[in-house]
Amino acid sequence: MIYKRSLLASSILSFLTTITVVGCNNSSSTNTSEKDAYFDTTNPPEIVLNLPHNTGPIAKLPISGSIEEPVVANDNEAVIYLVAKPDQALTKNFNQYSLHIWNNNQCDRADESSVNGAWDNSQNKPIGIDEFGPYWKVKLKPGSTNCLNVIVRDEQLNNQLSGDGKVDFALIPDRTASFVAGSNEPKNSREAAFIAISGIEGAKAI
Repeated sequence: MIYKRSLLASSILSFLTTITVVGCNNSSSTNTSEKDAYFDTTNPPEIVLNLPHNTGPIAKLPISGSIEEPVVANDNEAVIYLVAKPDQALTKNFNQYSLHIWNNNQCDRADESSVNGAWDNSQNKPIGIDEFGPYWKVKLKPGSTNCLNVIVRDEQLNNQLSGDGKVDFALIPDRTASFVAGSNEPKNSREAAFIAISGIEGAKAI
């Protein structure tokens, strides 16, 4: 059996490895010869964790160690995920969230059935919701560009991103993009988006 380490597991392992290496090389440790060096587990050196600032509910890591993508884009489709912390997924009205989609000279790949025109048109509702948030399928058409304009909105039609979102299919060739609230930069996997909001990304030991 081939074991495939998930992106989430790799991030956690890298974080823990950093802690171990820094802890073992703490400058306050007694100098000994390399031959006699050891790590005293009964009197470990002080380790200070420096985590990036993160507000809101604590993200809970899935038991499986990976974040699955229930749907992926088929031909002439794009998939959009809004990734949330599990506690938020239980309290938000994600079934009333919608996508605002439009075409212009910069991005013109959205099929006319997906373009909702007026801002108050909330026709693009999620096709599914799970513990990590809602997700949508968007029909595509041939065009002169290779990207999709999209905004994720809540039930009050408030933009949940930091501005207009763009899914560049050159950067996300499987056309399955994941956004997090407060950012208009899509991640190329749902797992990468979850890591970004869970406080693991950028964590280090000092």
